Amino acid sequence: MRKLLFILLFFPLIVSAQTNTISIILQPVDLGLGLRYDKMLSSTGIYSSVAWGNYYIDECRYIKNHIKLTAGITKYLLNKLNGHPLTYLSVGLNCNYYGDVLGDFNKRTLQPVSIDLGAGMRFKRVMSGFQYDPIKHESILSFGVNF
Repeated sequence: MRKLLFILLFFPLIVSAQTNTISIILQPVDLGLGLRYDKMLSSTGIYSSVAWGNYYIDECRYIKNHIKLTAGITKYLLNKLNGHPLTYLSVGLNCNYYGDVLGDFNKRTLQPVSIDLGAGMRFKRVMSGFQYDPIKHESILSFGVNF
C-alpha cells in the first residue's frame, strides 16, 4: 500500500513540465484532509492526490480511516492575451480504502473505485478548485500555490 501511495503521489514529479501546483484538499463529507499535486505539460497536465478522513454519522454508524487515492488528467484553458492558464477541467480515477465500517451504508458510499470530475481557476500564483464524484456524490475543495 505504501509503494502504491508513493508511486501515485510522486509519479508526476518524474515528468518535466512548466508549472507545478501543490494544493491542500478538503473533503467535507468525511471531514478529510489531503494533498494534491498538479503538473502542467503545455495545455494539458496530470495530477495525483491522497486524502484521509472519517465518516461519523452517529455512535452506531461510522467509517474510520477512509483513504482516497486519485490520479487523473487536466485540460488547461489558456488566456488568449498572454497564454497563461486561467481555468482548468479535470477527470480522474479514485481508489477508495475503508477501514472499520460500522452500520448500514448505501452501496454507493462504499464503492472501491469511482471517478472524479473537476474544475478550477488560477489567480496569479494561487489555484483553487472543486472536484465532484458523481458515483458517490462527494465533493472536494482544493487550494494551492503554483511554483
